Parts: sequence; structure tokens; C-alpha cells
Amino acid sequence: MTTNNGSKPTVSSVKASFQAMLAPTSTAVSRKAWGIDVSTIWLPYFTAARTIGAVDEGELPDAALGAPFRLRRDKDTNEVKFSQSGRPMFAVAPELNGMVNRARDNYIAGLLMQTRAVMDESGEAYSAQVERQQKAGQPINDKEGFDLELAELARAEAAHLAAEDAQPAAAPKARTPRAKKPRTVQATPAPAPEAPPVAA
Repeated sequence: MTTNNGSKPTVSSVKASFQAMLAPTSTAVSRKAWGIDVSTIWLPYFTAARTIGAVDEGELPDAALGAPFRLRRDKDTNEVKFSQSGRPMFAVAPELNGMVNRARDNYIAGLLMQTRAVMDESGEAYSAQVERQQKAGQPINDKEGFDLELAELARAEAAHLAAEDAQPAAAPKARTPRAKKPRTVQATPAPAPEAPPVAA
């Protein structure tokens, strides 16, 4: 048992420890937009963009950066939404989320533009690279396909066995006794009487 300065912990000291560990803090749990942390990446990035005038107040207001998370509300009743665990649900401020979507779209456009430039200027080398990587990946793809087929067969067999185990054992059929046919005894016909001897 854990001791405190050589003495056993009391209920009050344990309670104080719990309270200190579980006390709410002012640090908000961060959320992600496009898989990137809002508090540590997007907010500093867009704050820098606002600082140098790359984005103006109309596109990204100070309020969106100052309060980046908003309670989710029901569209009809405007009531705050809660998750199944009972926690309030949050969403990224619409203007901030819009800027993240713009950054994502521009990033994707840049990737496509760079790819197209290489394909146009080095088409043969690009095609050769595609051929090499497909050839290198083929054994892996074949092995993965084989392993997947085995896994699916094993899964189907396990499901079949589980279904059989779940079925109640069939009760033995009750045998209906057959009605015995009455045994008929046929009388043996009496022998015909012998004719009396004829006198000579």
C-alpha cells in the first residue's frame, strides 16, 4: 500500500489528490481541421496571415480566431448537442473552417500542378518509374490477396461454426407407435373325406 511520509493515506488526502488530478483547467481540448491541429497549427498560421495582411478581416474575422470552437446546435431547436458519452459537441468556427478548406483546395491544386509538370517534361521517365514500382509491388499485392482470401475463408468458417453452436439442439423425434395389424389366422381346410370302398 502506498504511504505518505511513512503514514497511510487518509480519505481526505486521497480525495484532495483526486480533485487536483481531475480539476478542470482553462486549456481547451484541441480539435483538428483537415487532420491538422487547430490550436497549435492553424491558429498561429492564420494569425500570421492576418498580421502581414495576407488575409483581411472580412475573410477571417478576429472573432473566428479568438473563439475558434463553437458549440454544435440543433438546426431546428438551437439546443446544444451532446455526444452519447454526455460531453458537449463542438465545431470549428465557420469562417476558420472555410479558410482551412481553401488552404486544402489550394494545396491539392499545387500537388496536381507539380505532378502534371513532371509528366509533361519527363513523360518517359515518369512511365518507367510507374512500371518499376508496379513490378516491385506485384509480389506484395499477390501475397496480400492470398492472405486476404485465407482470412475470409477462416472468417466464414468461424461464423458458420458459431451459427451452428448457437442453434438449440434438435429434440429427438417422438416415435409414434405403429398400430399393430390384427393377426389373421387362416384355418387349414379339412381334408376331403375319402370315398367309401366300392363293393365288387
